[in-house]
Parts: sequence; C-alpha cells; structure tokens
Amino acid sequence: MPFLAHPRRLFTMSRRPNIMGATEQHARARLFARAQAHPLTTAPDLGMNITDRRTGNAVVLEVTGRVDNDSAEAFRLLLVPFLRHCTADENRIVLDFSGVDYISSVGLRVLMLAAKQAKTQGGTVVVAGLHSVVKEIFEISRFNLVFQCFDSARDALAAAAPPTLAAREGA
Repeated sequence: MPFLAHPRRLFTMSRRPNIMGATEQHARARLFARAQAHPLTTAPDLGMNITDRRTGNAVVLEVTGRVDNDSAEAFRLLLVPFLRHCTADENRIVLDFSGVDYISSVGLRVLMLAAKQAKTQGGTVVVAGLHSVVKEIFEISRFNLVFQCFDSARDALAAAAPPTLAAREGA
C-alpha cells in the first residue's frame, strides 16, 4: 500500500476509502475520552486549543489556532460536553474566536451542526471576536446569518445572557 506523507503523521491509503482505519479509530476514541474528561480542553498536536470560563449561566469558549481539516474533528469532539448542557434553562455558549486565524469549510460544518443541536435543545450559541479573515469567510458563506456575531465576548455575553453580564459587573 502506498503511504501519503503528512506533516504530523503518516496515513495508509486504503482501497476502501469509506472505512476508517483502526489507528484513526483509536486516535478519535482517545481524543473523545480526553474531551469528556477535561473541562480545560486542548488539542495542541492539532494546532487548536479551547479554554472555557463560566460566567453565570453562560460559558465562554475561547478558541485559539486554526479550525481546519486537521483540527475540525477535535473541535467537534471538544464541543460535545458543552453542547450537551446548552439548553434554554442551562448554559448559553459564547464562542470567542479572537484567537482563531482561519476556519475551513469543515470547521464551518462543525459550527452548523453545533448551532442545529443547540437550537433543537432550546439553547443559544453566539460567536464573538472574529478576525478580518475569519469574518470574511463568515460573510462569504453567510454564516453571519446563521450565528449572531459580536465584536467582543463582552458584547456577546450582554446579548446572549444579560443577567450574567449584570452579575459579573456587580461583583
């Protein structure tokens, strides 16, 4: 079987492209287990990190790095525990993208699925702090119509969870 070189690892090209290799299955399982176990989530080997901070009934997820083909699956898996609690009565999610340099179509798909799940559960997901390149990608793909986009996480908190911001400023 021929090998395809990749900067981070080697993949074996299979004659059956729809079947995931055992190594990739184990890697995804480990990543999923790590995402479930740690509230401070990270995927440094993929060039992307997510840190969370709770503010009242909102969770601000600060995403840094690139959300591209290499890191989109990790991004999806790292969002799972937060989306599970994103309902009308529980958490609102603010995705702070001020540290994101680039997002690919695969990353946009992850965001679309997250928004769909949150909406089904009655929750809210908003995006804040888009850099010019990421903002342009959102506008071209019309994701600015799918998500409420804000200039800063503070503005997003004020819109998504007003009592949270008032409690934060009062403390």
